[in-house]
Amino acid sequence: MRISSRPLTRFHTQRVSWIRQRILRWVADQADRRVMYRLFRLWTFVHGAASLLIDEEYAKVAPELDVEALITDTTPSLLR
Repeated sequence: MRISSRPLTRFHTQRVSWIRQRILRWVADQADRRVMYRLFRLWTFVHGAASLLIDEEYAKVAPELDVEALITDTTPSLLR
């Protein structure tokens, strides 16, 4: 019995395509997770700092602290 090479080729092509799609989806998911993690860290920090600034809580604890400079200096490390 002879197996035609045509269905085998089509099968392999489909299988390779499926594997490639799964890998690309996994890579995209990992990148999305990293981006979301970094953005959430940044949002949490800035939201907290802004809330404390609005409530003037920083002024009570550290009146000499420049909150805007703190946010500017800290942001790059939160995005790594």
